Amino acid sequence: YEPGFASALMLKDLRLSQEAANMTSSSTPLGANATSIYEQIETLGHDGIDFSITEFVELDQVLDTDLLL
Repeated sequence: YEPGFASALMLKDLRLSQEAANMTSSSTPLGANATSIYEQIETLGHDGIDFSITEFVELDQVLDTDLLL
């Protein structure tokens, strides 16, 4: 595996998907959670790192666990 798809690009795509979902009044809870995870990665200054960095993020701190019940 050759890393190369920056987290910033994933966040851009996720934001576009959330915008499209909002325009059609569609609920995308998993997409919203993924966006939240990548926004936290961006806030921490790791948005230049390959998008697979989420493997190392403590998901229980950024996921909306109510959606998992």
